[in-house]
Amino acid sequence: MRTDRLPAPVTRFLRWRGPLTPFAVVTAAAAAVVCASGLLDALTQTPDTGPLVGTWTWSFTGLALAITAAPLVLAGRCRRWVGLAGTVVFLGMTVLQLATADRPVVSANNLVLYPLVACYMGWFYPRWVARSVVAAAAAASGAALLLNPFLGIATIWLNLVLASVFCLECAAYLHIRLERQARTDPLTGALNRTGLTDRATQELARAARTSTPLTVAVLDLDDFKAVNDTRGHAAGDRLLVDVVEGLRQEMRPYDGIARLGGDEFMVLMPGLTPGHAEGVLARLRAGTGDVFSCGVATSRSSDTVATLTERADRRLYRDKRARKERAGDAG
Repeated sequence: MRTDRLPAPVTRFLRWRGPLTPFAVVTAAAAAVVCASGLLDALTQTPDTGPLVGTWTWSFTGLALAITAAPLVLAGRCRRWVGLAGTVVFLGMTVLQLATADRPVVSANNLVLYPLVACYMGWFYPRWVARSVVAAAAAASGAALLLNPFLGIATIWLNLVLASVFCLECAAYLHIRLERQARTDPLTGALNRTGLTDRATQELARAARTSTPLTVAVLDLDDFKAVNDTRGHAAGDRLLVDVVEGLRQEMRPYDGIARLGGDEFMVLMPGLTPGHAEGVLARLRAGTGDVFSCGVATSRSSDTVATLTERADRRLYRDKRARKERAGDAG
């Protein structure tokens, strides 16, 4: 979309909001489904429908319409709490409707969207948050049905609760699996460049916030090409896997390891000073058979992932030259 012909305030707003994100689009779409369902309920109500039921129907239809518009307006600025707050309010309103409905069809209509909500929560929110919301919705709606005289709706409620749990767990599993595939190296299981960028950015922000260092080490395997050439690529792959396993055995649980490509890796060591990091690297060398050269850098307040990596790279190449010179002298 061209913005050079738009009024200046509109251009500034579009730059502030940023592009639409998948979260904003799906949140708006889910709210639109709820809005359409509520509007259909409101338009098909008969004269004998109680005034409270009609009021609640129009109220949550209006809420759904507002939540449909908000993500589209905020776009990249739309935060997860917007969707979570809308979900909680929507579920609360449906529970109140369940408790006050005077027709079985109204009770059923309030339940049919629960699997959609569960799928949405499972994909976009941490599993414990999604499970808590779905469990609370099931418990509250079940209690509302006990207060409602239409106990025959209990079978529908049970089926939709089971469907909601299924949708939640499937969405959460698929999301976690896809995230892992997108962020990790398929051969070694270490982070890939995408995962490294995300993790290093988080660690740099934490280091700046807590005034603690972030030390990184870039590792490059010595003579890896010779292994591939003389023993085959399967042996080379096995060596990469063994090196990563050896690194993990010597690292702390919250340290990070990423494969930058080929035979080059990066180790993230939050909270370690350069001196402590050297001690860790000595153990790493011992644990992996001293098969790599390395360069170490510690974060500064002005650092980005790129500048920190660049300093570590320069020191890596110095160490690599020094190791080759020592090997030549020993030969």
